[in-house]
Amino acid sequence: MRRTSHLLFSAAVGFAVLLSAPAYAQEPVLEPPRLEKSAPAVDPRTGEAPRVDVELELDVDRDGKVTDARVIRSGGDALDAAALESARGFGFVPAMRDGAPIAARIRYESVFEARQAEPPPVRPARAPRRPPDVAPSSTRPRPRPRQKQSERLRAPVCPERPSPRSAPWPDPSPS
Repeated sequence: MRRTSHLLFSAAVGFAVLLSAPAYAQEPVLEPPRLEKSAPAVDPRTGEAPRVDVELELDVDRDGKVTDARVIRSGGDALDAAALESARGFGFVPAMRDGAPIAARIRYESVFEARQAEPPPVRPARAPRRPPDVAPSSTRPRPRPRQKQSERLRAPVCPERPSPRSAPWPDPSPS
């Protein structure tokens, strides 16, 4: 008789477990928060810089606002501060459990991209000052200096040629 009652008892327990199993199999439906509003972190570095990742832990309340932010993996004081400042302004669609909003804690990675040093500015090619068909200034004739009026009225003195005030030209015909 013990054996029969033991079998009935174990069958009853097994049946009860089977009936209750679907209740335990239904776990709550969880949805993580989704980023809705963000502002990129301003990179405080200047010049050439490598890629740096700053990992943050954010507490998001039922309204989707960031209530607290902490640095998990640092990228340096200046980058950590820039990432935290940016993350505090984020807006989320809150996390949901079975359709009801709940507070959540998530990890967020802020990436500061690598930058090359900026090349020096390229100067535009200068246009030539004069067209290429014009000779350089050293071969161009220079303008004569202006003569005074008194110098322009004087007649040049030439030994072969008489001055206009002297006797007229000799007659070239033989006499």
